Amino acid sequence: MIQVGLATVVSAQEFNCPEKSGFYADPYQCDLYYKCTNEEPKPTKDCPRQNGYFVHPDPQACDKFLYCAEGVPNEHSCPPGLYFDEDSSNCDWKESVNRKCDQITK
Repeated sequence: MIQVGLATVVSAQEFNCPEKSGFYADPYQCDLYYKCTNEEPKPTKDCPRQNGYFVHPDPQACDKFLYCAEGVPNEHSCPPGLYFDEDSSNCDWKESVNRKCDQITK
């Protein structure tokens, strides 16, 4: 299996590496590149991959997200009034994010 690593930030959209190892541009985000190497991904409890930005495990914590570095999750919060958008790996206005949350966490 080919591993996907990133040169900048992680997009939540699925990216499949071609057979050849190397750096590949994200088809949707112009400043995002994937580093493809011939390795297996190494997920941890809260990190689907070793490095990147991921949805918080609590589905009601829409204003929080995890940044994983070397498989270690670090919880971060979006600025007030914003939700984490897993499609863009950024915080955005809650009306623009495709998530349903009853409340913003504290």
